[in-house]
Amino acid sequence: GLCISWSWPHGDDALMLFSMMKDQGIKPNSFTFTAVLTACKHSGLVDEGRKHFESMIKDYSLVPGVEHYACVVDLLGRPGCLLEAYKFIERMPVEPDIGVWGALLSACRIYGNVELAELVAAHLSDLDPQTTTPYVLMLIIYAEAGRWEDEELD
Repeated sequence: GLCISWSWPHGDDALMLFSMMKDQGIKPNSFTFTAVLTACKHSGLVDEGRKHFESMIKDYSLVPGVEHYACVVDLLGRPGCLLEAYKFIERMPVEPDIGVWGALLSACRIYGNVELAELVAAHLSDLDPQTTTPYVLMLIIYAEAGRWEDEELD
């Protein structure tokens, strides 16, 4: 998996290495799939990423960890599939962590989805009330949306 993760900015190259690895009988593990999903999300290969996430479960009987779910949320959020990403989180069999919700909040900021951002920020705040990141991002999101009256958070 390490070689694949080194080439993640070049998704096609990473996926070619992954394919070669499988062709040589090397069974991918959890780390390999994290690298493959990361390559897909950074290269905009949404369908390819979905396919590999499903393959991880069906073809290799691997149980995805929260890091794999965070990759998929980011994979969906980057091109603006925010509702799909949120529904994906709702169906997760593991508890979403800060990385999962943070990926969606970042995508909400990019696409200016204030309403979903508020919901996501509330989840982040529940997970770690001491962290200021969701509040700072919400201030930025409100400012970018021209919602100056919402910038003063309780």
